[in-house]
Amino acid sequence: MPYRIGSPASPSDAPKPFSRKWLQTPPQAPVRRIPVLPPWMPSERVLIGCFVLLLVFVTGLGDGESSHRRAGIAAPIETPTVKPETLTPTGEVATATGDDADAALTPSPTLVSGINVGRAESEDSADGALLPKYRVLSYYGHPLNDAMGIVGEFPNDKEGLLKKLAQEAANYEAADPAHPVKMALELIASVGQNWPAENDTYLMHTDAALIDEYARFCEENGLLLILDVQIGHSTVQDEIESVREWLELPFVHLALDPEFAMPKGVIPGSDIGSIDASDVAYAQDALGQIVDRFGLPPKMLIVHRFTESMLTNEEELEAVPGVQLVIDFDGFGDPAIKESLYSVFTGNQRAEFPGVKLFYRQDQPLMTAAQVVAMEPSPMLVIYQ
Repeated sequence: MPYRIGSPASPSDAPKPFSRKWLQTPPQAPVRRIPVLPPWMPSERVLIGCFVLLLVFVTGLGDGESSHRRAGIAAPIETPTVKPETLTPTGEVATATGDDADAALTPSPTLVSGINVGRAESEDSADGALLPKYRVLSYYGHPLNDAMGIVGEFPNDKEGLLKKLAQEAANYEAADPAHPVKMALELIASVGQNWPAENDTYLMHTDAALIDEYARFCEENGLLLILDVQIGHSTVQDEIESVREWLELPFVHLALDPEFAMPKGVIPGSDIGSIDASDVAYAQDALGQIVDRFGLPPKMLIVHRFTESMLTNEEELEAVPGVQLVIDFDGFGDPAIKESLYSVFTGNQRAEFPGVKLFYRQDQPLMTAAQVVAMEPSPMLVIYQ
């Protein structure tokens, strides 16, 4: 699995995370870490139960608003029930179960200041820009975990994944013939953790060989590849460097996921993270330099977002040549709530193009292609998780 939440750091001679040897290594036998207690003391089960109750009591005193925050950070075992009046974050790596699993965060429907920068209207582009000539339709996830998105539901059947994606693409072209579809896969390149993981970054990075495998598949089948980076305690700069070799390919694009971007001392998943406009500007400049150096067509920079605070100082965002900035509304819920908050987070933003994410499991009911293209403004990027 692409996460081993709570696992200690691997010894230096252990196989590299996400390698085939790593995946084939059987689980280690549990090690008893609690000494044998004298017979006059209560059982371990009783002691542990008392300790858990004490933690719950202390946590309740210290955080009166915990029901409005997202719980946990490992991949969910059960999908929380989405109440009609709520809209929740993506939940890529949430561990919440039981009562906590129903906790949802509702973004404030307050309009954000700012204006659209260069929301292009031309139907073609001499520089090979994807948007708005095409609508990009992407499948999202991690190949080693089906709880993180649909990509993980087809770990050994990329052709089956492509066939399903092509069926969705046909629906969108039928709903909006004016915008042919470019298909894509969005692969999570760094996965947020609730333990220090790699070099205290609170991240686990997807194995390079696995990214290469999907990059070859995308290139051979005419797909775009989007690499999604969750920041953890790392930086946007370092995470761009971790995927730079693939960004130098003409069909590879970048997505920033602020949800798990946390300051030092705050564990990812304990709250909703954020990045600043300066981080986005850095990513724009980095992509722009790659485009110039290698003579590539413009690249998409996607920023996932479902709350105002996930992107700070957005009034400072500016358009950068060679980069198409997309704000993707990344929350799930029923269609009415989804459409309303989509308009809030994309309709009045300093971004060139709007995007939206749909959730096969959590969106009830799932919006149709016709409903999606009819949204205002019509999303030029549509992602299915």
